[in-house]
Amino acid sequence: MKHTVSTAALVLVFAACSSVVAAVEFAPKSYDARPVSFLSSTAAVVNWETAQPCETRIQIREGTFPAGTPGYETVWEKAREIKGLEEKTTSHAIMLTGLTPATRYYYRVYDPGYEPNESETLWAAAAPWSRERAFATFAAPGEKAIIRIPVKVLIVTNVIDLKTVTKNSTTPEPMPEADIEMYKRELRQTALYYWVNSGMRYWIDYDFFIDPQWQRAGPEPPALDDFYTGWPPLRGGLRVFDSADIPNHKAAWPLKENTIYTGQVVVRCTRLWNDEKKVWIYQRSGGGTFGANWMGWADKTQCPAPGRSAFLGGSDIAWLMAHEYKHQYESQHRHSGLEREDDRTIFCHFAPPFNPPMGRVWRWCTAYSHGRHFDGIAYQLRTLSQVQYMRNMFGDVYTTKDADGDGVPDDDPRLLLDEKRFGSDPEELSTDGSGLTDLEKIMLSKWVPAVNTNSRDKLLSPAYKMLWNRATGGTETLVRPAAGYLPPFAMIRDSDEDGIDDADDPYPLYPWEPVIKRGTPTIDGTLGDWKELPTLGALAASGVTAELRTAYDHDYLYYAIQCSGPVTSLTLVIDADADGFTVGNDNLRLVFTAPAKENDPGEGTNPPRTAELDLKGKLLLRDAAIHMATDRSWPHWDNGKPFRNRPKKGEEQWEFQRPKIFGDWHDIKYVSTVSGNSKILEIAVPNGTGKTPVQIGPGHTAAICVDIGVNNTGTVSIYEPQTLFRTTAE
Repeated sequence: MKHTVSTAALVLVFAACSSVVAAVEFAPKSYDARPVSFLSSTAAVVNWETAQPCETRIQIREGTFPAGTPGYETVWEKAREIKGLEEKTTSHAIMLTGLTPATRYYYRVYDPGYEPNESETLWAAAAPWSRERAFATFAAPGEKAIIRIPVKVLIVTNVIDLKTVTKNSTTPEPMPEADIEMYKRELRQTALYYWVNSGMRYWIDYDFFIDPQWQRAGPEPPALDDFYTGWPPLRGGLRVFDSADIPNHKAAWPLKENTIYTGQVVVRCTRLWNDEKKVWIYQRSGGGTFGANWMGWADKTQCPAPGRSAFLGGSDIAWLMAHEYKHQYESQHRHSGLEREDDRTIFCHFAPPFNPPMGRVWRWCTAYSHGRHFDGIAYQLRTLSQVQYMRNMFGDVYTTKDADGDGVPDDDPRLLLDEKRFGSDPEELSTDGSGLTDLEKIMLSKWVPAVNTNSRDKLLSPAYKMLWNRATGGTETLVRPAAGYLPPFAMIRDSDEDGIDDADDPYPLYPWEPVIKRGTPTIDGTLGDWKELPTLGALAASGVTAELRTAYDHDYLYYAIQCSGPVTSLTLVIDADADGFTVGNDNLRLVFTAPAKENDPGEGTNPPRTAELDLKGKLLLRDAAIHMATDRSWPHWDNGKPFRNRPKKGEEQWEFQRPKIFGDWHDIKYVSTVSGNSKILEIAVPNGTGKTPVQIGPGHTAAICVDIGVNNTGTVSIYEPQTLFRTTAE
């Protein structure tokens, strides 16, 4: 069933507490295909198209849960039917007024030619009525309505991969409370990231649970110490768990827990014994997710099936949550009717439309003008309008005070950030007086915690530490960062103190002019002829300082980076056309690392991930690769290596040779020097030669991202992590 708008339909007054329904003629000014094209605190316009001409009729009910949820199987039997004009048409629009603020309404539309399939009947379709959709009204003036998504999180703390146990293994200790709190903090940081980037419209509300039982990953080998014997196998990460019966690994409905959750996350913290280093380490992983299939899940013992994500505990938990949970978010909105190319939430595997020689066709664009990972999802979260967020049929509608109507709750400790903690005035739309609303001020930052890394080695920037301190109500006094990007300041018109108000500054958190100056510096390991060129970026964090400069001429695009401290790697990403890291074939990544202390493979080859790097060694160019952005699997590097798919059940395994369009690391000129605690790296990238995608000329804009590895552990970024800083050639 398609949703469109008619040129003649109806205004209906729906009085929630009265049986009186008034109707007047309603003529939209233009065609509108959105299922819900208007929404306020007391009214909504719903649009649809039928297969054959018929009168305009709609059913509506208030509620929190989709029909079919246990206890809500017969809700449509008591629904109100509203009839519009009897004139028959295939395009319908109806306005509902007199609605209750901050209330969810489910609806079904009449179509006598509609024959639901089996899947649609699981979403309450029953001919001649469509499957149900929903919208929630806005809050009354002085308040804000929010979509609250209850998510249960299970941290499985004591899991051992028994095949790694040796005679040298020490007896593992139960996970300490500090580690459990670390996992919770990482997940809360992701929820804050979603909260801000959704415009404070979408609240992931966690309930945390712990499974402390010793469990084994894999079979139990013979002849193990008694400590390891008799353990149950590791619980399934994507099976619904019962928070009121955690030891039960095969929970089935009806569950003992009292809450009906929209989402679920399981973090399984599997430990491996490293016999070389004589330590227990946590296993790394990607993640997996099932969408919120609710009553449509095949295994009815799992219904209503919430969205479910699972990953291991040895990687970047905040990032895994950001990415894997995004698939739950996508499924919520897709099931809620956001399923057209121009009315959707964007899938977070970034790629342009593509018809590969083998594999699945990528029909809709999912790559736009953004950076990697966190920045891409932040872009996607910001694309949905307030009406689209309010069409989510899952979770519930939460109301909070917002006296000035700026979109930021006044003072609500349950929420992830509010005016009180940010430091803005709940009675002023624009606290700093610049014209930016307080919500716009907050959203100057993407609130990205850090560059992807192991959570135990994560290095937060000084700017993010200040943001997190505010969000958590911290009392710690944090000093304005000495160098690097800045957080937005509620009371200050010019956060980066560059003389331009935040409202007028294209980069209000970066105190550097986004300009590439003309120049031909000598690539000799010294910075003498760079001193006349302005700083393009800097940082002082985690014991590292760094300063970046740039220039260009007819032949090269130049960068010089001087850093001090325990620097072990540097990654420079150049988006040569500044159109997005996953758009086009113009995205160059240069990776430099210090030499491995043992058996270094030399230039052009990355040392093993586990290799310990020499802090005193000069940085070596390991890789120069182009991100092609032409295949559904990302990132897709122009490295000439074969690419193999990961087939789903019933699909064929295939592979193809990645192209090698541009040159390789030999085409990059660079000089790297070390003097005591200081490193200098000068880089010259061929310009307009065809050896790289760089084609810089007057007025051309290129974007960059610079990450610095610290002390063989975490990574810090000169700019907000994974975002692109766009710079224009003079």
